[in-house]
Parts: sequence; C-alpha cells; structure tokens
Amino acid sequence: MTYDDLIDDLTHRYAHVGTKKLFGTECFTVNGKAVGGRADDGLLVKLTDPALHAEAMALSGSHAFDPMGGRPMKQWVVVLHAHAAQWARFAEAAVS
Repeated sequence: MTYDDLIDDLTHRYAHVGTKKLFGTECFTVNGKAVGGRADDGLLVKLTDPALHAEAMALSGSHAFDPMGGRPMKQWVVVLHAHAAQWARFAEAAVS
C-alpha cells in the first residue's frame, strides 16, 4: 500500500479525517489535529496505545519521530516503507 492510497481510503471512510501540511510534510488529521503523515523513510503515525506503539517500534528500522533533533515526540513513530503492509492497521488506530 502506498501512502497516497492509505490517505485516500481514510479520508473517504471517515468524515473526521482530513489532510494538511504540518512538521514540514503532508499529514493526516482527526478533527484538524495531526495524527500521522508522510515521512521520507515511511509512515509517520501517532500511536497512543502503549502496546501498539511498542509493536510499531519493534519493527526493524522503526524509530521515534524527532523533527528537531534531540527531542523525540512521545507516541510518534516512523514505520519504514519495508513495513507498508502494516501501515493501514497503525493509521486506523491513529484515526479511531
């Protein structure tokens, strides 16, 4: 699945999901608040469920989102393109 396919699906299924530019990238939002986006190396997603966050972080190459260098954002994970098959599940959790 590509990022664009994922966003098209979410915005068509959920009226409260939109898009806008934040963090210097295209993001998807819930009621105007960012919950995910496009990262150079994969999908950026906010996972508030600790178990799901840990699962995403355990994937090879996944890392905490750190837009300013040295201050990673809590709950935010970058899931690499290599794990694109799991993006929909993480994005779904972020918008629910």
